[in-house]
Amino acid sequence: MSYFKKDFKSEQLLARWLDEYFYKRLSDERYEIPMRFKVTRPIEYGKERAREMQQQGIDAFYRVKNGESFLVDEKAQLNYLNNPLETFAFEVLYKRKNGEGSFTHGWFINEDLETTHYLLVYPHSDQVDKHYYIKSFEQFSKAELILIEKTKLKEKLESISISKARVYEKVLEIMDTEKRKSTFEKMDDSEAYIIKTDHLAENPINIVVRKHILNEIAEARWLVTRDYLKEI
Repeated sequence: MSYFKKDFKSEQLLARWLDEYFYKRLSDERYEIPMRFKVTRPIEYGKERAREMQQQGIDAFYRVKNGESFLVDEKAQLNYLNNPLETFAFEVLYKRKNGEGSFTHGWFINEDLETTHYLLVYPHSDQVDKHYYIKSFEQFSKAELILIEKTKLKEKLESISISKARVYEKVLEIMDTEKRKSTFEKMDDSEAYIIKTDHLAENPINIVVRKHILNEIAEARWLVTRDYLKEI
């Protein structure tokens, strides 16, 4: 099985785990959580979920009490199962799978996507140490979740002098050289940096944002296990 198919299967299993242990509990009054909302999945997991709606960057609709609707793209650190990084990578460019080796806009800067929010997932398992060993959604044991608004993240980056133009500048620097990583202020990567991942088939070039930045702008943060849900 290809890495893409393994990742896709793990994403589907994690989506089912979130449905069972996170989304179902949002209406349960036993859990003291300020932010409650109803969730709808436009395409069920286990089906051809990756195509129409996922191409629009939508894994779930959140309908919040004040009448707002969030179009949410669930992103997980599956490759760091049980060893979460204090960062999250947002895709700027990736190589097309058309054999030409050309790059195209990644989901973070693709203006055609309808995504309004990201649910960042830091998953754990008490049964396996690699996500591609997971055969059942029950093998996930807990996850930290961070809900962020896409626009707020971009505004926050701009407020610390990381504009879209500067991101492109650093991406081009990586593409034009043999460098794998580029920082915005000399050697300082305390807030964000650009990195190219050569060992993945799509050779993505990502902007990696430190977790303290994400926590600062989060709409909400949760810790979810098989036994409980709490806002953190």
